[in-house]
Amino acid sequence: MRMKVAFAGFQHGHAMALFRIVSAMAPEVEVVGAFEGDPEARRVAEARVGVRFTHDDFDAMLAEIECDAVLIGSRFSDRGDMVIKALEHGRHVFSDKPLCTKLEEWRRIVSIATMRRLRIGCMLDLREARPFRTLKKIVASGALGDIHGIYIGGQHPLSRGARPAWYFEQGVQGEPSMIWRCMPLI
Repeated sequence: MRMKVAFAGFQHGHAMALFRIVSAMAPEVEVVGAFEGDPEARRVAEARVGVRFTHDDFDAMLAEIECDAVLIGSRFSDRGDMVIKALEHGRHVFSDKPLCTKLEEWRRIVSIATMRRLRIGCMLDLREARPFRTLKKIVASGALGDIHGIYIGGQHPLSRGARPAWYFEQGVQGEPSMIWRCMPLI
């Protein structure tokens, strides 16, 4: 069975990496739609990874494209609303992280996905990075004994000039400490 997906947002480099991965999965996975509202992000995605955009409007894409899942890589503060809209259209969602930036969005996402039995996934690309594959082998070998917990931080520096300008806009990063307040809902 062929899976049909639509992309929504290319304002983060992870979206372009995901587009490459998904494109390589053809014919099992077919990209049937793509949306990006920002002209510069659109130009960059077309040039770097060959995205063929089908829509300038996210709502129109959801209404007009038949797909199984929507893959989201927009600005952090735009993701929650996009996830909610995709779920309301009966689509599974796969998103870059964070999935949303407001606690109320998180609650709505959980509610809709649960009620409609839809799946939500997040891009956790470091799982396949060489250091993590090596760590998995070492732990599985038993060489370290009984493991009671492992913490691996993946903080990225903000690095003005290397990050998109929207990273530095007020309200784009989300509510303070939202992740810790969401954990009991998972």
